Amino acid sequence: MSTPVNADQPSQRATTLADLGLPGLAGGMMFAMFAMIVAIWTSTFWAPPQGIAQAIGIGPVGHDLHAVPFVLGLMGHMMNSVLLGVAFVVVVRRLRLGLMQSTALGVMYGLAVWGLLYYVLLPDAFHLWAAAGVASFTGAVPEWAWIAGHAIFGMVLGALAVVRPVQLWLTSRHRARAFSIDAGGRGAVASQ
Repeated sequence: MSTPVNADQPSQRATTLADLGLPGLAGGMMFAMFAMIVAIWTSTFWAPPQGIAQAIGIGPVGHDLHAVPFVLGLMGHMMNSVLLGVAFVVVVRRLRLGLMQSTALGVMYGLAVWGLLYYVLLPDAFHLWAAAGVASFTGAVPEWAWIAGHAIFGMVLGALAVVRPVQLWLTSRHRARAFSIDAGGRGAVASQ
């Protein structure tokens, strides 16, 4: 016998995927915004995400706006943020860390990702087929901004891994449905 599905409830699988992916997505967005704001004063607003695509050989090098590398760079950045975020979230939740521990570990994780990218992937892997693109990417903002951006990514990732915003939203949404306000402005718990 099958259990009826309530169309009002989100599927458990979709909820789980959102719960795992949102911390990395939010961290990646904060990182991208930070890098793009710094780039306003150091190169051009679109140079950091565009440089991501240029580092793997997509589009002409330099900081002039090119739509395809800009969009693909943003997509690649966010995809990597989600994938790296999911790996971190799974580990942190299994360890059952508190907010401060998870946030501190997240900052260390973000800096480790920067170290892997800066000292292994960019000079060895990406440099082999897109050396000029790598130079365009690393020159988009000063090195301190790449380091700070990765720390911001890790900080947001670490905090949201424990806070679980998707679960908070679903819980508050359920509570809001159970509470109603009558015509006189008085609140009451709705009968179920």
